[in-house]
Amino acid sequence: MKKKIVILGNSSGTPTLIEAIRANDQDSDITIVSPDGQLPYDRNLLPALMAKEVTSAKALVKNTDFYAKNKVQSILGKKVTKINFRKNQVTIEEKELILDYDVLVVSSLPERKLPDIKGVNKVGIFALDQLAAVDQF
Repeated sequence: MKKKIVILGNSSGTPTLIEAIRANDQDSDITIVSPDGQLPYDRNLLPALMAKEVTSAKALVKNTDFYAKNKVQSILGKKVTKINFRKNQVTIEEKELILDYDVLVVSSLPERKLPDIKGVNKVGIFALDQLAAVDQF
């Protein structure tokens, strides 16, 4: 039976999940929603990116061909604004898009916030948990 599978976030384990799904199911729709605008990447490589020892392309767990080959739709740079568990729906960007799902996986969402401390929003202060944070360095 064809299912609609929605993966929220872009943890480095997401490609392994996709491979496991595709090993048993070639037909279901798979969609990744990544609010930080990136396909799954290895967060352990963020310090190496800051040091310019690797490129952002090298930090990706799988290249973009992997997602095309496995028929994965990617919605990048859009925020999840609501999850309706009763209707099995995920709302993106205040009703810009509503995704129906049969299976919902919350992989990793980059919505971490720094503590509410005076000065935390100044230039040069950032959380090293997103690929985009490296650009601030």
